[in-house]
Amino acid sequence: MARLDGGPFGTVASFLPGRQRVDGVRIGVGAEPVELAVVARPGRPLPQLGEELGAIVRGLCGPVAVDVTFCDIDFESGDVESGEVAR
Repeated sequence: MARLDGGPFGTVASFLPGRQRVDGVRIGVGAEPVELAVVARPGRPLPQLGEELGAIVRGLCGPVAVDVTFCDIDFESGDVESGEVAR
Protein backbone atom coordinates (compact mmCIF):
# COMPACT_ATOMS: atom_id res chain seq x y z
CA MET A 1 0.00 0.00 0.00
CA ALA A 2 1.32 3.45 -0.87
CA ARG A 3 -0.94 5.54 1.36
CA LEU A 4 -4.41 6.12 2.74
CA ASP A 5 -6.86 8.22 0.72
CA GLY A 6 -10.02 10.12 1.60
CA GLY A 7 -12.03 8.01 -0.83
CA PRO A 8 -14.78 9.28 -3.09
CA PHE A 9 -15.54 12.92 -2.22
CA GLY A 10 -13.38 12.62 0.94
CA THR A 11 -16.05 10.63 2.74
CA VAL A 12 -13.76 7.99 4.23
CA ALA A 13 -12.35 9.65 7.34
CA SER A 14 -12.31 9.54 11.12
CA PHE A 15 -12.10 12.45 13.48
CA LEU A 16 -9.87 12.53 16.53
CA PRO A 17 -10.06 14.87 19.51
CA GLY A 18 -8.97 18.39 18.66
CA ARG A 19 -10.67 18.28 15.26
CA GLN A 20 -7.90 16.21 13.71
CA ARG A 21 -9.05 14.34 10.62
CA VAL A 22 -7.61 10.97 9.58
CA ASP A 23 -8.34 10.39 5.90
CA GLY A 24 -8.67 6.84 4.63
CA VAL A 25 -10.12 5.16 7.74
CA ARG A 26 -13.73 5.22 8.87
CA ILE A 27 -14.73 3.19 11.92
CA GLY A 28 -18.28 1.94 11.49
CA VAL A 29 -21.00 2.39 14.08
CA GLY A 30 -22.71 -0.74 15.39
CA ALA A 31 -22.63 -3.44 12.71
CA GLU A 32 -21.19 -1.13 10.03
CA PRO A 33 -17.82 -2.22 8.65
CA VAL A 34 -14.52 -0.46 9.09
CA GLU A 35 -13.84 1.30 5.79
CA LEU A 36 -10.38 1.77 4.31
CA ALA A 37 -9.65 3.83 1.22
CA VAL A 38 -6.13 3.29 -0.08
CA VAL A 39 -3.77 4.01 -2.93
CA ALA A 40 -1.92 0.82 -3.83
CA ARG A 41 1.49 0.23 -5.33
CA PRO A 42 1.81 -2.08 -8.33
CA GLY A 43 3.27 -5.53 -7.80
CA ARG A 44 0.80 -7.24 -5.49
CA PRO A 45 -2.65 -8.56 -6.50
CA LEU A 46 -5.33 -6.26 -5.10
CA PRO A 47 -7.42 -9.11 -3.59
CA GLN A 48 -4.36 -10.27 -1.65
CA LEU A 49 -3.61 -6.72 -0.46
CA GLY A 50 -7.24 -6.29 0.60
CA GLU A 51 -7.10 -9.48 2.67
CA GLU A 52 -3.84 -8.42 4.31
CA LEU A 53 -5.23 -4.99 5.21
CA GLY A 54 -8.40 -6.59 6.59
CA ALA A 55 -6.32 -8.91 8.77
CA ILE A 56 -4.37 -5.95 10.15
CA VAL A 57 -7.58 -4.09 11.01
CA ARG A 58 -9.12 -7.17 12.64
CA GLY A 59 -5.92 -7.59 14.67
CA LEU A 60 -6.48 -4.10 16.06
CA CYS A 61 -10.30 -3.94 16.26
CA GLY A 62 -11.34 -7.55 16.77
CA PRO A 63 -13.74 -9.55 14.59
CA VAL A 64 -15.17 -6.74 12.44
CA ALA A 65 -16.14 -6.52 8.79
CA VAL A 66 -13.65 -4.54 6.72
CA ASP A 67 -14.39 -2.86 3.38
CA VAL A 68 -11.33 -1.84 1.35
CA THR A 69 -11.67 0.59 -1.55
CA PHE A 70 -8.73 0.95 -3.92
CA CYS A 71 -8.88 4.56 -5.07
CA ASP A 72 -5.79 4.59 -7.25
CA ILE A 73 -2.50 2.89 -8.10
CA ASP A 74 0.74 4.79 -7.51
CA PHE A 75 2.99 3.99 -10.46
CA GLU A 76 5.44 6.70 -9.39
CA SER A 77 6.64 4.78 -6.32
CA GLY A 78 9.44 3.07 -8.23
CA ASP A 79 8.64 -0.42 -6.91
CA VAL A 80 8.25 -2.04 -10.28
CA GLU A 81 11.25 -2.74 -12.47
CA SER A 82 11.08 -1.72 -16.14
CA GLY A 83 7.39 -0.80 -15.97
CA GLU A 84 6.14 -4.36 -15.46
CA VAL A 85 3.10 -4.75 -13.24
CA ALA A 86 2.47 -8.07 -11.48
CA ARG A 87 -0.93 -9.54 -12.22
